[in-house]
Amino acid sequence: MNTLNLRLAIPALVLGLFVGTRGQEEADVPRGWLRMLPVGDAPPYIQETRGGVRHEVDAPQGSVPPREVVVPAPGKSAEGEGKVRMTLGRVSEAVLVGVGPVVLSAKPENGEPARWTQIMMPRNSAALAIIFRDPRQKSWDAVRSIVVADDIGSFPAGTVRFVNATPFEAGVSFEGKNTLMKAGQVMLKQPARGAAIKDEPVMVAIRDANGKTARVFDSTISQDAGERTNVVIYWADGANPRRPSKVLLHRERPAPRKMPGAR
Repeated sequence: MNTLNLRLAIPALVLGLFVGTRGQEEADVPRGWLRMLPVGDAPPYIQETRGGVRHEVDAPQGSVPPREVVVPAPGKSAEGEGKVRMTLGRVSEAVLVGVGPVVLSAKPENGEPARWTQIMMPRNSAALAIIFRDPRQKSWDAVRSIVVADDIGSFPAGTVRFVNATPFEAGVSFEGKNTLMKAGQVMLKQPARGAAIKDEPVMVAIRDANGKTARVFDSTISQDAGERTNVVIYWADGANPRRPSKVLLHRERPAPRKMPGAR
């Protein structure tokens, strides 16, 4: 409601209360720490010779994610926008965002940031957005994402998390058990022998759109006590891939993150 349009005089005391309440509401905007993990195939490395000197050829448009994205600050706080570096296969630094829809803008080397994509930040103190090219368009100009909880309570140390970021069904064999994961499905596993894992066999097979099954990962994973591991199954979106998908292992020691101003 815009009280100025009503042409009514508002006592100074009431106005002061209104401003104070709004400031409190902005301070109480639910927030959380967001990290991003872009997955996919990098374009081939190409060089050309100019004037007798070899130069790397820039990657074609849409073949790599933006090098930097801009994330709006939660509410209208004075924290400003967050700038996050993006690298294929690497988890970004954490940035504070508001709960709900978060618009990510791509920041080119020259020019103003433009809307790139939107993710949904859950009501968790921390989340991880796994971002990949839309299989229908096969370009980093159009992406999709799977957002998973990243806080220690939801994803504790000693846990292995499988994420199927492909458009296919994935068969996963872990600790002697076979599980069929649908596209976009997330699965948490707590190893039966405790937090530490030593050379535990893992096998992943994909059933592609033609109904053919291909084994894409057959190896082992290990993690020390106090660590956790993301096993991200992503579709091979490069030129003429030999397999329909690949697997990325991200092993880390989780770090608790507090909200600004928290003691």
